[in-house]
Amino acid sequence: MGIVTRILLIAAIALLAFFWIRKMLRSGNNLEKKPEDAAPPEQMGERPQDLIACDHCGLHLPRADACFKQGGAYCSQEHADANSNSDTKD
Repeated sequence: MGIVTRILLIAAIALLAFFWIRKMLRSGNNLEKKPEDAAPPEQMGERPQDLIACDHCGLHLPRADACFKQGGAYCSQEHADANSNSDTKD
């Protein structure tokens, strides 16, 4: 085996060892966290809500925060009024 091949082989082994040791150290940090340290599901907040788009500007917002008027969904009362005014002008 030539000297260049030996140097490349040693460098490859050193890199593999470096990444393996780094991975082991990082996974060791995750093992230190105890399961009881994690927040119970009831403390993590509400379940995700459906998002809908405002018919006037396209902004996505939770369905619970939307204003509904004349069959459309809007992000604010102003957009609901603006859209209903533009419909009546046509």
